[in-house]
Amino acid sequence: MIIFLKSLDGSGEKRSLQEKLVLIFKQRVEDAEDDEERARAKRDLAKLTRHSRSWKKSDKESAVS
Repeated sequence: MIIFLKSLDGSGEKRSLQEKLVLIFKQRVEDAEDDEERARAKRDLAKLTRHSRSWKKSDKESAVS
């Protein structure tokens, strides 16, 4: 799947894939049609943000090495 998401402020600043995915998952929470779908979207968003924090930590560790 290819993901295209322009920056919201029009600055032309490029976003990382993790930032784009977080924005997409936040939109899924907002667009949920019922409580069950909203709860599922929130769980998915929480998983994604938890994993993105671990990606950032591993990036920092590899930069130090």
